[in-house]
Order: sequence, then C-alpha cells, then structure tokens
Amino acid sequence: MEKNGRLSKQMKTEKVLGYLAAAGTIGILMLFLAIFFDYYYCMNDDTVMRDLLCGSYTGTPEGRNIQMLYPVGALISLFYRIFPKVPWYGLFLCGCQFLSLYLISFRATKFADASWKKIAAAFIAVFLAGGTLLCELVFVQYTMTCSLLMAAAVFWFYTGDSFNNAAGFIKANGISIGLVVLAFLIRTEMALLLFPFLLAAGLYKWAGEEKIFTKVNCVKYLGVIGSAVLCMGASVLINKAAYGSEEWKDFYRFFDARTEVYDFLGYPNFEGNEEFYEEAGLTAQEAELLANYNFALDEKIDVELMERTAAYQKEKRGGNALFLTKPADALWIYRHSLLSREFMPYNALVLFLYVLILFAAIGNKDKSYFWRLPLLLFIRSICWMYIILRNRMPERITHGLFLMETVLLFALLAGEWKKKKAGWLTAMAIVCIIVALNLPAVWNKAETEKAYRNEVNREWLALTDHFKENQDNFYLIDVYSTVDYTEKMFADVDHSYRNFDLCGGWTAKSPVYRQKAAKRGVGDIEKDLVEKDHVFFVSKTNRDVVWLEEYYAAKGREIKIEAAEEIVVNGEVRFVIYRLL
Repeated sequence: MEKNGRLSKQMKTEKVLGYLAAAGTIGILMLFLAIFFDYYYCMNDDTVMRDLLCGSYTGTPEGRNIQMLYPVGALISLFYRIFPKVPWYGLFLCGCQFLSLYLISFRATKFADASWKKIAAAFIAVFLAGGTLLCELVFVQYTMTCSLLMAAAVFWFYTGDSFNNAAGFIKANGISIGLVVLAFLIRTEMALLLFPFLLAAGLYKWAGEEKIFTKVNCVKYLGVIGSAVLCMGASVLINKAAYGSEEWKDFYRFFDARTEVYDFLGYPNFEGNEEFYEEAGLTAQEAELLANYNFALDEKIDVELMERTAAYQKEKRGGNALFLTKPADALWIYRHSLLSREFMPYNALVLFLYVLILFAAIGNKDKSYFWRLPLLLFIRSICWMYIILRNRMPERITHGLFLMETVLLFALLAGEWKKKKAGWLTAMAIVCIIVALNLPAVWNKAETEKAYRNEVNREWLALTDHFKENQDNFYLIDVYSTVDYTEKMFADVDHSYRNFDLCGGWTAKSPVYRQKAAKRGVGDIEKDLVEKDHVFFVSKTNRDVVWLEEYYAAKGREIKIEAAEEIVVNGEVRFVIYRLL
C-alpha cells in the first residue's frame, strides 16, 4: 500500500515536471522570438482577415472573414466586440502555434525516465521546432497554423496511452479531436490535405493492440475518427447557414472560380484568346483587369464570367484541371523535394528519421514496419504529387507537409523507444546536429526577411497614416502595389475603420466589400471613381496607370488622371494618389 502511494506520488511529480519543462522551454522560445525578431503577419491575406474580424474593414466586427469557417470567426469577432483594443486574431494564431508546440514538448517528456532527461526531451523538442520553423513562428500564416495543430493532434494521439474501455480512450483523445477540428475551422483545405497522415497514425496505433478486431477497439478508434468527422461536418453546416443568403452564395461561386483561375489554371491573355473575350463581351481594356487583378472596377466581371473563364481554361487543357504539371515533370519535382538544399533541413530530417525508425524496428524485431513505412511513403507521395500536379507549392503548404511527416515519424520513434529506451538521446543529438548545421541559413533567412519587411512596411505605414488623416475620403489601391506589405501583430494596433480597400483581390464582389465601400458613399466603383471628389486611386510609382486611362476610353469616357498626393519615404516618392477627372 505504502509502495503504491510512493509510486503514485512519483508519477504525479514526474508529470508536473513534464508540464514545467515544456512550459519553460516554450516560454523561453516565445521570449527569444519576441526579442530578436518580433511577430509579423506573413501575408496581407491575414491582415485582411484580421480587419474583417476586428471591425476595421466594415466598421463592425464581422464573423464572416471568408477564409475561415464561421464558428471560429464568430468566436474571435465576439472577443473583439467585448475587448475591441486587444489584438485577438494575432493572439489566436500565436496561441494555436505555441499550444501545439507545448503539447508536443510535454508529450515528449513522457518518454524520459529521469528528471534531467525530461528537461532534455523538452529542450530538444523546442530546439527542433525553433530551428526548423523559425520563419513560420515569426512570420505567422494561418495555413501553417493549421499544419501545426494537425501535427500536434497526430503526435498527441499516437503517443497517448491505450485504454481497455472506449469511453476512456475517446475522452483521453479529446485534445486530439479538438485540435483537428480547430485546424479544420482555420484552414479547411490544408486540414484535409494532412488528414491521411492522421488516418495512418490511427491505423498504426490500432494495429499495435494485442487483439485488433474486437468490439471495444472498433468503438475506440472509429469513435475518435468519427467524433472528429462529426464535429467537422457540424462546422460545415453552421458555416453554410452563416453564408446562406443568395448574395453570399453568389459570391462564393465567384470566389471558387477566382481561386481556380488565379491559383491554378491561370487567366487567358487577351492576345490569342480574342474570340473567347468577344463572346464574353469583354474588350481588351476590360480583360486587362483580369491581368492586373483590379477586376472590382468592372461589374461585367461577375460570377458568370469568372466561371466561364475557369471553364475555358479547363477546356484548353483538355478538360483536365488536376494535371496542371506534366507527370514526368511532377516526378522530377518530387525527387527534387527530397534531395535539394532548397528544402533543407526538412528533407534531411525526414530521410534520417526513416533510417532511424528502420534501425529501431530491426533492433526491436518489429516486423510491422514492413507495411508501416511503405504505407507512410505512399501517403506522403500521394499528398506531394497532388500539390505538384496542381502546380500549387508555396512554402506554407510544402513546409506543412514536411512538418506533419516529421512529427509522425517522431511519434513512431517514440513508440519504439518506449519498448527499448536505450540510445534515444544519442539519436536525438544527431537530429539536433542536422538542425544546428542548417540553423545559420534559417536564421539568415529570417533576419533578411525581417529587414526587408521593416523597410517596405515604412512605405505602407506612411500611406495608411495619410489615409487616417483624410478619413472622409475613400481610397482604392492597385492590388499588385500591396503584395509586399504586411504588419506586425502586436505593434501599432489600431482597429478603427480603414477608409481604403484593394481594387480587386479575394474580398472583391463580396457583401462585406460592398458594405465597406458604401460606408463612404461608394456604390458603382467605375462611376464613383470619376464622379465623386472624395474617391481616389492609389498606385506605387513603379506601376503605371496608363491602363486605367485606356479602360475608361474604351468605355467612351475621356478622363484625365491627376496626381493629387505623393507619399514620400526617405526622400523618394513611393506611392501616388490619383484623382480621376
């Protein structure tokens, strides 16, 4: 009895030590990043989503931020309504990322059998995260946040204890279910891309049970997956109800077609496609709006035209919208992703972990890896080939795939070390060396990006300061004049209404886009840009506006474009604010 009491007390002490080690190392990482880099929104997509949620877009916090599913958007916007000056969206994204790392770090301490080893395990987990994800943790993007949540869900699930009863098992994996659902709410497409890895983890864990096909095990594993799928399905239904009006339905048709055209298929150039544009009723000058992304200017570019454009581009490819990259080229790119320095240290980590698992499995005489590793290689190959064939490989997607695979491989290794704990610190030391060797390159990339953003953001801040000083005006900005600008998450926080918007982009044609313009008395952009004195067009100096004059000329309106204001930074004109006469 006394022995059992001492054992229970020791287990509680070790658990508390795990909590403290994980929290301490994550806290050090957060502080380190804040001191040396600060936190930035990676893309202006995230700043627009924040503006919608906090109310600076339409003047009122809006749960419909278009990109995320409504339940999470509604929750964040509610916090903005209660405490409007707090940067909730930035806190939410960073909170999700560091929570994910904390859960992975804490669970890693579970496999250490001594206090100093638990601290070492937590430190190693955080070092690996900081050394590989430095840029992603500093320049935060919601797609990568989704990937971190999914990776944490897989690690927490696979490394958890098994239970003899279904209810206990499902309850113990409530955190994993919650993480998956949250990832799905934040970035549905990325969560679905990574979902096969979660299914693989479930299959691996299920196969490790003493008796596989029992009623209890079926309920256990199908219950976890089913609970996640059920919650995801409920989220989709709530989202559909929130966007259920005809106006929102039409916009989402436009949004989906726009995504196909700009992210995958490409828009057709006017030259060589004159017949298509003639049938669509667009002149060369109107078609130019598709090229420069300023299509909000023309109401003729509507949902029917965008869907027609997407269908035309598909037809030019023989009706095939999947194989946008030739299979032979896709295979070369796939091999390149495994061997190229461009993907370091992710690819080196993955390859080394496969070798480690193979040796660990041989040492433990675990024959199951004759099917486990091929299955994982098959899943990762399918996911990679999908994004390659779709010609959609930004870092926020490729790094997310590498992250998920790396974490799942670590989870498999943890299972092998649980059987035979010898040598895991040595193996982790080698992994840390791989990351450390590439750390100067990762650090330099983050430093270079930080310096670049700080420099170009001076221009953006100077421009937005001018907008604030002229609140009665409304400014439409050339889309490609803004692609380099982002903002810090927790500095210069201002959630007041912003009297400017892009002349296109992914919010264009949406109900909130029209609502925002209407707040300054703008309805028909093409007409009001010329006829209303308080409406201006803004462009960088290196972006000509000849196309704008030609556009109106093709409409039968002779206009004069006059430079009303210039935004000067460091003695150079960076932006010009135009009045159309």
